[in-house]
Amino acid sequence: APPSGRSGARPLPSAHGFAITTILALAHHPSLLDHFAEEVAHLDIRQRQLAELLGLLTQTIFRNHAIAPEELATLMRGSSHGRLFETLERSSAFKRVAFLQSETPNAEVEEQFAELLYRWTTLKSLDREVQDQALDLSDLSEADYEQFVQLQQQVANAGLRHAADDAGDRDSAKRFHETIARLKGENIG
Repeated sequence: APPSGRSGARPLPSAHGFAITTILALAHHPSLLDHFAEEVAHLDIRQRQLAELLGLLTQTIFRNHAIAPEELATLMRGSSHGRLFETLERSSAFKRVAFLQSETPNAEVEEQFAELLYRWTTLKSLDREVQDQALDLSDLSEADYEQFVQLQQQVANAGLRHAADDAGDRDSAKRFHETIARLKGENIG
């Protein structure tokens, strides 16, 4: 269990928060890339500056295998993304996530980072699947409707309560809710 007063890995409120937490996790624990390189390489970070910073960070870790967090921070501060890196290091609220702390045991860091990646990627996938199925609600059989309800429950249970970050996400969420409301209205009679 995380030390009192600090939270462990939990779904983050936004894609922005997820990206920042991932960057800070790798900056404080560069050895995470030894175990999660493929997963990190496949992350879809939509904020250009954060995606570029993550790319530079991972590239720096790969070029300097077994680099110490302090040395990595020095290299990042001297890079073209140094100002953003310093801002995240100094003032991001996400730096308080328990497993980002340097004193957290490596096994706990790896476990919580794995959970963070899993929850984020799983929630995104489940959310997309729920939205896709919601469009077909009016033509569903009873079994299909039960599957849809189960997917909704999985998303809810996994803690998907994040606010949409960009206009595309907000529009998608709005269309989803409007489709559900419209289909519920059509199926009442």
